[in-house]
Amino acid sequence: MPKFTLMFKKLLNNKDKLIELTKTPLNKNCSAVVLKKLPEKLGDPGRFLIPCDFTGLDNCLALADLGASINLMPLSIWKKLRLPTLNDTKMVLELADRTISKPTGVAENVFVKVGKFYFPADFVILDFVADPRVRLILGRPFLSTAHALIDVYEGEITLRHDDQSLMLKCGDTPSIFYNNLESLNKVDLIDATCEEISQAVLGFTDDVSTEVSSPIYEPIVSSSLQNLTPFDASDFLLLEEADAFIAIDDEPISSTIDATYYDPEGDILILEALLNNDPEPLSNQKDYLPTLHNDLKVIEPKTQTEKDEPPKVKLKELPPHLEYAFLGNNEEWPVIIAKDLSSNEKTDLINVLKTRKKAIAWKLTDIKGIDPEFCSHKILLEEEHSPKVQSQRRVNPKIHDVIKKEVEKLLDAGLIYPISNSPWVSPIHCVSKKGGMTVIKNDENELVPTRLVTGWTVCIDYRKLNEATRKDHFPLPFMDQMLERLARNEYYCFLYGFFGYFPIPIDPKDQEKTTFTCPYGTFAYKRMSFGLCNAPGTFQSCMMAIFHDMIERTMEVFMDDFSVFGNSFSTCLTNL
Repeated sequence: MPKFTLMFKKLLNNKDKLIELTKTPLNKNCSAVVLKKLPEKLGDPGRFLIPCDFTGLDNCLALADLGASINLMPLSIWKKLRLPTLNDTKMVLELADRTISKPTGVAENVFVKVGKFYFPADFVILDFVADPRVRLILGRPFLSTAHALIDVYEGEITLRHDDQSLMLKCGDTPSIFYNNLESLNKVDLIDATCEEISQAVLGFTDDVSTEVSSPIYEPIVSSSLQNLTPFDASDFLLLEEADAFIAIDDEPISSTIDATYYDPEGDILILEALLNNDPEPLSNQKDYLPTLHNDLKVIEPKTQTEKDEPPKVKLKELPPHLEYAFLGNNEEWPVIIAKDLSSNEKTDLINVLKTRKKAIAWKLTDIKGIDPEFCSHKILLEEEHSPKVQSQRRVNPKIHDVIKKEVEKLLDAGLIYPISNSPWVSPIHCVSKKGGMTVIKNDENELVPTRLVTGWTVCIDYRKLNEATRKDHFPLPFMDQMLERLARNEYYCFLYGFFGYFPIPIDPKDQEKTTFTCPYGTFAYKRMSFGLCNAPGTFQSCMMAIFHDMIERTMEVFMDDFSVFGNSFSTCLTNL
């Protein structure tokens, strides 16, 4: 304040000059604000999509992305388009979510048709699940090749070639406008004219019957060639050409082959009968037509009662605050609920579980699995590591039956399959389950407390494979924060993924890497199993993608443990 004392004194002593002293010159920025000459604030105009025309691929839209330094194509689209062989690359991509991915290869000189223009482009092929609406990403290389001009205000993108241009309107269904419509019409006229001339030269006419309400197309007939055999659905056969083919003097038939077996004319008659949808074969060719129905094996489908047969579940002793409830009669379909719930609350809870019984798995075959297009586990290896084949370790004969039952259970559920030529083989290992204490005598006749072995767990030793696997850094939630959010609610229930990671499939090209050996052979997993180093991150990311709008609001997910909560019993039941 002391700095302004002198200024205030001058203002008070020179009242006549007060008005002149208060005039402040404004720059152009301030003038624009005062005079309201600022442009109108607008929203997002939408995505700039480019419709691409590929043979065998309908409605292919590509995203024009100035932030991408490459053109990106999913591996599934590359396979569908049957493009040339991929070139190897050591490129590593960092995606928008900060994840690192290694491309499968690079497809060079792929011609992208946009409207009437063809643009050459190099595509980086990456194995990922593409958006079915926008399948490709066209980055700066393509936009530079196409001389693209982007007008964000008008929502237009213009592609140019020589003196012609093509304008696209942004949006999910882009529109195409040409600056030279006459040239486009010429393209259509050329195709139509070629079609008409070819039909006229061959002498074909397409006669359409107009005597009935629904149009029925007659077989195509020739007005000039009398030896043309008509067929349905525009299929035809020229017998004069067939006779010329038969008359060709080919090499003599080998003496070791019965020449009477070959009957070209008869074969042509069979084809004619088949193309004309003749249900009965020709009389002299009945012996040549196989009776397929005799070779088929009829398999009776499983009835609904067999599918819904209750599993045999061994009931274990529960803590005092828990008890078993059953969703069926005669103690079938057991679930575990809290003992201190009221009778009405137990009834409501059991009714909800009965209506959602298909979501609960009591045995491995109940697991329906997740769509591979949505989520699949990939095992990406470091380049410096080579495959490792480990031999089977000695197994105690007493636990052979344990391994055999485990393998048979996984085979019956379709979770593993036999394989004999995998470059990766990991050994099997059995871990004892211990519970309770007992006292036994040692060699010195002393009483020693020992834990009882209650069972065995079959595990796969994937340590060599995990060392060679590129690590996934997907973060897991903090346990203390989850418990803090749970503690704020009065009611909560726990759902346990008893069968672990089995709902998530393994990428087909990576399944052989999970091969394990045991006394009964070598097998590979179709579904993700415990022991793989990136399995927790894959499972957690999948659960986050499924329940992203419920986590921290009505539920918590920590890998295969699910917690649903609510401030009241009815709220918790609704969230469940």
